[in-house]
Amino acid sequence: MGIDPASTRLAAATVSGTVDRPLLLDLTKRRLTTKKWSPEVTALAMDWAWDLLGVARSYGDPVVWIEEPVVGRSVRAPVVQAFTSGAVQAAMAYEGTPVSLVNVPSWKKELGRDSTFPVGKDAVQRLVGSQWPAAADAADGDQDLVYAIAIALYGLAQFHSR
Repeated sequence: MGIDPASTRLAAATVSGTVDRPLLLDLTKRRLTTKKWSPEVTALAMDWAWDLLGVARSYGDPVVWIEEPVVGRSVRAPVVQAFTSGAVQAAMAYEGTPVSLVNVPSWKKELGRDSTFPVGKDAVQRLVGSQWPAAADAADGDQDLVYAIAIALYGLAQFHSR
């Protein structure tokens, strides 16, 4: 499972199979709030994670990869992302589900390893579309869902390389 957390929303892709033959089991996104982060966002994120685990467990024992908060120009953004990500991680840990954090350069490098063009923000959609058209169609252009799919593909590669 790949999860792309943000300060006010979460996206997840539940997958199975191998990188060469992935199977999309579930694709979901939830807006936690329409305003800036607040304490209730943490509770909403945990509730979403438990709901997500219920769906994922119907297919087997999930293994989760979550994108690490991105450090950018401001301090506030990664701190708020960490609250959301931490709530999801806490719910997964409470349920005994293995969680790995992945930074953006790692999953982008894996996604673009066979690509002839650099993996920038706009290229992720094209790469997911070229490697897994059915999943890209299911995401319907939603960047959060496309990133969750890419993180899930990274997770599959890591899982099968163990």
